[in-house]
Amino acid sequence: MLFPLSIILDQKDWIYLARGYNGADPKLETVAKYLIRSSTDGKVMVPLSITHFMETVKRLNNPSRHRLAEFMYELSKGNVIVPATTSIKFELDNACRRLCGNNQVDLRSVIFGKGISHMLGKKPDITTQSGGQIDPKLRSYLLNEVLSAETILKLLKWGVSRDTIVEQNKRARSLAETIEKIREETKSIKDADLRHSVELVKYFHSSIDPPLIKCLLKHGVSPDVIGTTFSSKAKIMNFFRTIPSAYCNFELDFYRNSQKQRKIQPNDMHDIMGLAVAVPYANVVITEPIWQNGIKSRKLDLINPLVVLTSRDLPKLPNLIERIITG
Repeated sequence: MLFPLSIILDQKDWIYLARGYNGADPKLETVAKYLIRSSTDGKVMVPLSITHFMETVKRLNNPSRHRLAEFMYELSKGNVIVPATTSIKFELDNACRRLCGNNQVDLRSVIFGKGISHMLGKKPDITTQSGGQIDPKLRSYLLNEVLSAETILKLLKWGVSRDTIVEQNKRARSLAETIEKIREETKSIKDADLRHSVELVKYFHSSIDPPLIKCLLKHGVSPDVIGTTFSSKAKIMNFFRTIPSAYCNFELDFYRNSQKQRKIQPNDMHDIMGLAVAVPYANVVITEPIWQNGIKSRKLDLINPLVVLTSRDLPKLPNLIERIITG
């Protein structure tokens, strides 16, 4: 394999495996230690995401957070995955290159990386408050510190204040309430296909059209090609699938909105955005049953050779990994 086998864990599975590794859960101790060995040997890669980072720093119990952080760093080796917003930018650029017949970028090589800046999807820079110049050697040292994989461990251990957590949780609840109201607006549309079309139009106008137009202009895609590419819903969907993180984001959001008996949860947005980039690029995804069902029912596991598991499958992980690696 050109790349290690990539495995994306749900936050609770990081916690379960950390407990196993530290001897608190004998059932998962063997699994955790197998993953550590396989990560060290380069057989597997278990990257961290911004969601893992944010959920970990919110743990107020310092010893517990430190143990989890140390396990995360040892298993991940500082490997991270970019946020969906960043992967969508890469995918849009590749999609426009494809329309022009130009060479495309191997996105897997840029989706995965190391360090906090890659996890955030932003290039770091060092400036002073006054805008003055910084000694080049000091600037180089500070940038190396920011880009260092070890900085992730330091920040994970550092944590955040209780007030910060309260404010973040408040914003998450408010967002969930807003999405619930938006879902109510389309509740009257009983036909699922029609509702899908309505939500697709809204998603394109709000999230895809502005950056897509810029990208088409940047690559000089001809009006004839644009007209052909977007001449019908079927062709639009074919193009949409070439932006897989955006496509997964939309489809999982549509699936979640279709679960009428389930109230929208504050963590739904984080789960969906995390899976939006994990599903197209990982080999194994371990997630909650609702998202496993969503991925399979919307046929998102066909985008990329993908195994979708839940927490109950963790004990089987070593045998599954060996089967995948050996073919």
